[in-house]
Amino acid sequence: MPTNPEAARLYAEGLEKLRRYDALAAKELLERATRLEPGYPLAHAELSSAWSRLGYEGKEREEAQRAFQLSKNLSREERLRIEGRYWRALQRRDKAVEMYQALWNFFPDNLEHGLGLASAQTSAGKAKEALATVEALQKLPAPLRDDPRIDLAEATASNVLGDYRWGQAAAGRAAAKAAVLGAQSLLADARASEGVALHYLGELDKALAAQEEAKGIYAAQGNRAGLALMSSNIGNVHYGRGDLAGAKKMYEEALA
Repeated sequence: MPTNPEAARLYAEGLEKLRRYDALAAKELLERATRLEPGYPLAHAELSSAWSRLGYEGKEREEAQRAFQLSKNLSREERLRIEGRYWRALQRRDKAVEMYQALWNFFPDNLEHGLGLASAQTSAGKAKEALATVEALQKLPAPLRDDPRIDLAEATASNVLGDYRWGQAAAGRAAAKAAVLGAQSLLADARASEGVALHYLGELDKALAAQEEAKGIYAAQGNRAGLALMSSNIGNVHYGRGDLAGAKKMYEEALA
């Protein structure tokens, strides 16, 4: 833990905000923690995670690299976790899968490691393996198996594989659970995923409603990457309807 008590408090509060899917509040707390104790690697690692959720890839990489550079004196588990985040931030996807797979093998009852592995597998083009990981997560004891992020991981992998009906159902479950938890960031991710599936299923009105809801949440949170993605996706819906002027407007908004 940090030697500075205030840095320790800020880190703990930031971590709690991340676990409650409030990345914006977590980012602010963790930035303060790293200013007070710049040599504490776990604060940099969690700050990297917060930046990632907010869509700032450059800042995500910067903090992940700093955490990696400072991690040599940590436990094996923490070093592997930080290294996995480091390779993921650098988009070295196969290396990230390797790290998260090692974590999952050593700690198969750790939800966070399993979710990290599923996400890394999907990003690395191994969506079938990601679904196998999701199936293992669904066998964890309650309440771990009820975490909406498991459903979201299932939706993301299913969409990548082109099974949009499955993806839409899984994203719908994730959205419903996130709404109950009041997890707005997770709700936006789930509705965005659901919107993609609905678009490919030809349900354009429902797709547009899902993307608009996600866009509103991203805007409120200051997630510019999410906001740009939703503008682009909404443009795709307009394009699919033959509304080229509407599509052009949304694509220009995404670029801006």
